[in-house]
Amino acid sequence: MNPYDILEVSPNASPEEIKRAYRAKAKQFHPDANPDNPQAEVRFKEISEAYSILSDPEKRQRFDMFGSANGRGGGFDFMDFGLAEAMRLFTEAFTGGRTSRGGRARGKDQHVELELTLEELYTGVSREIEYRRMGACEECGGTGIPPNAKVKTCPACNGRGHRQVMRSTLLGSFTQVAECPDCQGKGQTTDQRCSACNGKGRVVIDEKIEVEIPAGADNGNYRLIRGMGNAGINGGPPGDLAVYVKAIPHEKFKRRGPDLYYNLSISFSTAALGASVDVPTIEGETAKVKIPSGTQFGTSFRLKRKGMPYLDGGRGDMIVTAYIQTPRKLSKEEKKLFEKLREFDGDHHDEKAHEGFFERIKEIFE
Repeated sequence: MNPYDILEVSPNASPEEIKRAYRAKAKQFHPDANPDNPQAEVRFKEISEAYSILSDPEKRQRFDMFGSANGRGGGFDFMDFGLAEAMRLFTEAFTGGRTSRGGRARGKDQHVELELTLEELYTGVSREIEYRRMGACEECGGTGIPPNAKVKTCPACNGRGHRQVMRSTLLGSFTQVAECPDCQGKGQTTDQRCSACNGKGRVVIDEKIEVEIPAGADNGNYRLIRGMGNAGINGGPPGDLAVYVKAIPHEKFKRRGPDLYYNLSISFSTAALGASVDVPTIEGETAKVKIPSGTQFGTSFRLKRKGMPYLDGGRGDMIVTAYIQTPRKLSKEEKKLFEKLREFDGDHHDEKAHEGFFERIKEIFE
């Protein structure tokens, strides 16, 4: 099954749109809200696994590329997703955050756009990108406390870094473990702060990183780089960096998946008499296209394996579409020739007369 279809969102939906769709459907099919409907739990787990895929950048990328979150294809078995995991996702979505005991929390992910030409996407490219992120403070090791500071156990939580608090949601009240506000989840208190980060444990840093974009990548594809997002809180794991491909429009070619489209302008005489014409390719070379006599406006020709590479090997095609160019200025000799052609304009109302029309054009130009 398709997680986009389950949450009823577009494949281009933003993380915020995906979360809104999940929250609406999870509330609708939550088992506590449907005690007499055994199918509600099935739908709830289905919705939750769909959200677990689309809310995780790496899983979403694997699904977009392979049609499966495990990268092997074949779809998903949603019934393997447990109710406990579904409930955990629901709690996080409605109460916010993934702060763990001790105040440790995963850092937020970063998103960067990388503009690339069609030629670069054809060959693949390695690029150095620069961006800003929150990094762990080196002075205090990300704790926010100076190395020689005097610390004591937090009396409010007895050093646990968390308390049990009562939360109210649309489905009722429940007890939740939350970060201790007195020590911000650290379990320790001190009257000193790290001067380098003002006690926050993180500082803004300018980062540089080399990114490999494979041949055949398309607009909207992204490369996920683990651990290169914002640093975690209180020693929590860092977020990830998603580098999104932004394709620069090409002056000659249009791209649709692995196929390239090229508009070929030909003269009236070439369309009538036929010819062998050179067309450019994405490789920077030329290819021959045979234009048969009697070619009509909008006729397309397919050049096999002259398109973009597939990510998993092979190549798409190049589709060349003929557009007949009508001359705007004519010499005297050209006017005479077209006057002769006008004598036959009424002769191509049926196929037989049409064939005779082109035969007579050949006679005039030969």
